[in-house]
Amino acid sequence: MTHNKTSGGSAGKGRGRGRGYGKSSPEPVFTEEVGSCIFLEEVKYFFMDTFRCSAQTEIKYILALGNAVLKMGQEAAFTYEVTEGLIANVEDEIHAQEKKYSDAAVIVRDRSMKLRIVVMEFLDEEIKRALCSLHFPQGGRIEVFDIPIKRGGAICNQDHRFIMQLYAAHVRALDGALWDVPMSLREESLFARSVVCCPIYYDRTKGQLFMLTLWDPYNRHQNWGPAGGDVDRRKDKSLYDAARREFDEELEPFGISMSDISVCPLNRTDAFLMLPVDLDLKPTARYEITPHVFFEVKQTFFEDTFDTVEPSTWTKVVDLEAVREQGFVTEKSHPAELRRFHLDARMKFLEHTEWGWAACDIRCDPKDSAEDGEPSNCMPGPFKFVDKTKRNSRLLSPRDSAILTNMKTSAPHEWVTFARRFLTQSPQQSSA
Repeated sequence: MTHNKTSGGSAGKGRGRGRGYGKSSPEPVFTEEVGSCIFLEEVKYFFMDTFRCSAQTEIKYILALGNAVLKMGQEAAFTYEVTEGLIANVEDEIHAQEKKYSDAAVIVRDRSMKLRIVVMEFLDEEIKRALCSLHFPQGGRIEVFDIPIKRGGAICNQDHRFIMQLYAAHVRALDGALWDVPMSLREESLFARSVVCCPIYYDRTKGQLFMLTLWDPYNRHQNWGPAGGDVDRRKDKSLYDAARREFDEELEPFGISMSDISVCPLNRTDAFLMLPVDLDLKPTARYEITPHVFFEVKQTFFEDTFDTVEPSTWTKVVDLEAVREQGFVTEKSHPAELRRFHLDARMKFLEHTEWGWAACDIRCDPKDSAEDGEPSNCMPGPFKFVDKTKRNSRLLSPRDSAILTNMKTSAPHEWVTFARRFLTQSPQQSSA
């Protein structure tokens, strides 16, 4: 697994204009130049885990890796496998020219944006191509694109949205509009770098909609939530591909795959419904929007797993010893194991140790519950954790709890589509 629009001048407006006392001091005038932004989000843990370096020294290994590729005669038109041998060459390169790499001129690493980037004033074109040609065993890639900088050391606009706009423009130049999500309430599309996958089951007799959620023991917020993660542009051909991959990667330790539990065959166009349900939420430092992909699970799967810690067929709690033998690592694994994970495609990352069901009440007028009613008139409530598990925590994040209520209030067109798709079938129809 893998651990925006064209740029505009309004991003960051009003920042750094004095302390609010009287008139603001005039901003100094800088001559703009073009620097290079090394975008590491898709491989953000690789260098620190592989070379045991800090964020401050990471740039040495980035540049040495590019030089090691060039010394091995790699053509820019091809991808280059990152192997143990290449990593050994990087370490030898740094050892032989320590001063050269220690003096690397890094202009900005803006940690406040929570973006894994390095911005440099000068970066050789061959190094850029070498970095972009790298093929990492666990997926992901490095991208390098131009960014305006001020002479003497800073990004002209440090607002994270500005950086993401530059990145989105760069990706669109390579992939077209593949990762754009059309907005029903806007004329524009938003650029998606991540996706959330929401398996659901509607119990019409109880008036409840259930959603499969997972427990992340390493999440400091101690919340449950649906599967999801970043797009891997090397592996995924669409946002639906990303949703399927993320779900299967995160549920594999439980012996669950999307193809086993989905009502619709995955090759059918109606197997999924993708909606941008977080329109009323501010973009984060790393994501402009996170579309949610919904699919319906089989009645047999829901009935066998709801309200029981030990289902008869499926697994709900990970056997840690068993998954370690299968090649899984976690955030708490030994550094040597984490290093090996990044260089061995057969190893896997364990994100979750338990899963269970959350539910929201669907309040409908009696006429809307009938076959000729309008299901979108129904009112969804917040999701709450309702399943039996071994965990004391029963919390979902505010964002995940409000998935449907946000959709109903802020994206009514999407809510109509969702309700007509999922709130009209009975459990018997769903299992057909």
